[in-house]
Amino acid sequence: MGSPEKETMSVSLTQTVAHLQQLLQEVNQQLTKEK
Repeated sequence: MGSPEKETMSVSLTQTVAHLQQLLQEVNQQLTKEK
C-alpha cells in the first residue's frame, strides 16, 4: 500500500485542477462575450 500522504496529495491536486479548469472556462466565456 502506498503512503496515504501521496494519495491525499493527488486528491487535492485533482481538485485544484478541476477548480482551475472551471475558472478558465468562466474567463473564456467573459472574453468571448466582450468580443
